[in-house]
Amino acid sequence: VRASDRSLLWMLAYIRWLHWYPFGHDQNGWDAFLGHSIAEPQLPADLRSDAATHVSYSVLSTEYEYLTLTGWAGDTQTKHRALLLHFTTTQGISGREKKRRLLQLFNATGRRTREQDPDVRRVQMAIWKELARLQTGPPAYKRPCYEGIHAVVGHIM
Repeated sequence: VRASDRSLLWMLAYIRWLHWYPFGHDQNGWDAFLGHSIAEPQLPADLRSDAATHVSYSVLSTEYEYLTLTGWAGDTQTKHRALLLHFTTTQGISGREKKRRLLQLFNATGRRTREQDPDVRRVQMAIWKELARLQTGPPAYKRPCYEGIHAVVGHIM
């Protein structure tokens, strides 16, 4: 998201709306508010027509850009496309294993005692090691995942 007055107004409208219409998972709220794939009847009436809050967006590819521990379909030629690593997986991962892998990655990319900045080669190697470990082919089918309204507020909706 580019920083702009329009982005700020859109974000404030989203926060106000999500406060009154909570979703079980914030990513589903984003999806509904953007009108991407979740049909939501409770959107503000002027959301799409008000130029001040009309924003453009694109969806990140989970195969190459928004990665999970389930796998990465990239290779050395496409590693620059990897933008985010979400420490979740469809096979499940224990909290202990998640912490171990996350700390291993943080420690490998952190600044050393006498360094002003982290060594670029060490950071690139740590990122490549994690990506290589996740390498797999592109999925034949992606199962969508939606979570409902949070149990705490569901009964009052």
